[in-house]
Amino acid sequence: MDLTTRYLGLSLRSPLVPSASPLSEKLENVREMEQAGAAAVVFHSLFEEQIEATAPECRVDPKTYLEHIAKAKRTVAIPIIAQWKWAEAGYNVAGIDIRGFGRSAAAVPAPSRWGYVLTGIESPETSVLRGAVCDYGRTMQLARDLFAGQTARRLTYGFSFAGGLALMAEALWDMSDLLVLGVPTFGWAERRYFLVKSGSGAEIAHYLKERPEATEDIMLVLRYFDAVNFAGMVSCETLIGLGLNDPVVPAETVYSIANHFAAPCEIMEFPVSHTALPEEQRWEEFETRWLALGRGESKLRPLRVAKSRRKKLDGG
Repeated sequence: MDLTTRYLGLSLRSPLVPSASPLSEKLENVREMEQAGAAAVVFHSLFEEQIEATAPECRVDPKTYLEHIAKAKRTVAIPIIAQWKWAEAGYNVAGIDIRGFGRSAAAVPAPSRWGYVLTGIESPETSVLRGAVCDYGRTMQLARDLFAGQTARRLTYGFSFAGGLALMAEALWDMSDLLVLGVPTFGWAERRYFLVKSGSGAEIAHYLKERPEATEDIMLVLRYFDAVNFAGMVSCETLIGLGLNDPVVPAETVYSIANHFAAPCEIMEFPVSHTALPEEQRWEEFETRWLALGRGESKLRPLRVAKSRRKKLDGG
């Protein structure tokens, strides 16, 4: 039986991928996971509180952590997933588990039963999205301070849900030389929920179907976080990727975001995104493109969407 699959642009022998856990802290555990059939191993994130901890037993040195990842890669033949490919390409990398996910799950102790994105939907001030955007912005500040004097350019990256957060955070904090958005969500609030087939947009559509009396109040909050409203505030160069066939982030919503950029913006179109189809492999081109742009090895190719499409997609 052929169990090969693709994950994060990697070709794996099976879908068995142990997630981040304390097991990865010891090389012998990583070796045993490979022998047990793991196709790759995800390493945990490095957190701000670990870097800045006052207690020696809680402190983690970034250099030591990177050396541990390097040793793990030499120990096993399977991929070690820790944004290592980006580090090998010359990048200093800072990642985040936004509140409600991974090791930050405890920050959202009672997510909405209707779906994560509907947590605190009663107002912009209580919405979980407000906190998630702040988490992203704080990470950008931490990366700036952590890598001060070690970088020539700053790049902010986000894919799908994180793409929407990255866009909003960059618009508010204005800290990047290049913004990279893979199928950014939260665009075109009024129309998005009629187009999606799965994901957070579908959860919202289901909620509004069951509680139509709340539509006006909910849409007021969602418009507050509509990525379209933030696009024009971005001042740095931006690379956007989209899938022409995407059940989670429809291409129409991404075009709507792109149409509102005033800063230089390049769009890369791919056949699909958020699917299990073999055409997903084309997204490796997107990563190759932004890695080159970030290193200054290539120049952005700004692309504007035709006015006829702009009028249609923006509902005019």
